Amino acid sequence: MVSIPLEMKLTCPDCGHGFSAHNEIDDQMIRKLSALLDAEQLKARVGQKWKEDDADAAHGRREYESYEAYLAHQKGKLGTIGWLDQYDIDYRQQLAARLNPISEDLKGRSVICLGARIGTEVKAFIDHGAFAVGIDLNPGENNKHVVHGDFNHLQFADDSVDFAFTNVFDHVFEIESFVAEVRRVLKPGGMMIADIQRGSDEGFPFKFWESFSWKTLDDLLATLSRLGLQATTKTDISYPYPGQHVLFSVDPAD
Repeated sequence: MVSIPLEMKLTCPDCGHGFSAHNEIDDQMIRKLSALLDAEQLKARVGQKWKEDDADAAHGRREYESYEAYLAHQKGKLGTIGWLDQYDIDYRQQLAARLNPISEDLKGRSVICLGARIGTEVKAFIDHGAFAVGIDLNPGENNKHVVHGDFNHLQFADDSVDFAFTNVFDHVFEIESFVAEVRRVLKPGGMMIADIQRGSDEGFPFKFWESFSWKTLDDLLATLSRLGLQATTKTDISYPYPGQHVLFSVDPAD
């Protein structure tokens, strides 16, 4: 235990919430404060450079100096999130409930969860008897549900996976290459599943950690359709954000 008197104003770089602290800091809080400082430094390097997609004004893309800068940006988020313990409980339960209509289809089938952080999504699929694994740039320490990987360049063979799940379309580098990778690894007849938040014109502003944006959810669904993901079932959701739980049929890879 390290005891340090502290009285300062702190601001979360993710949500902008400010709070005052005046107490002793333990080792865990020191790690969190260090992560917040690292995030502020990253924020200064990355900036808030958004540009509308030249081909489609319904979307925005964050400008990066290089692909390595994008990777560094996306790797930096995990240490700054302080609400994952409760999220792990709540989202696992809610996602598992959303999957009930296809529970029988999931049993014994392979699932990859893209951008899975600590593995909450993976656990929800395992609850339905699936063989599931998560992919993330920063899975954290001792994570038995998620392996290190880049969902823009998946380490899986062609036609090798039954289902793919994501709730992080807003963290892709290029939506075209991301969808192409999903289509490549899914088996013929495979399914894409996603939880998707509403867009910036629908009251869901995109903040510091996002790299890709959409004005409305329908704008994103139209883009995904053009790229080969056809929405077949849509269900409104309110957690972890207002949006939709969507099942997609997948056009065969080119």
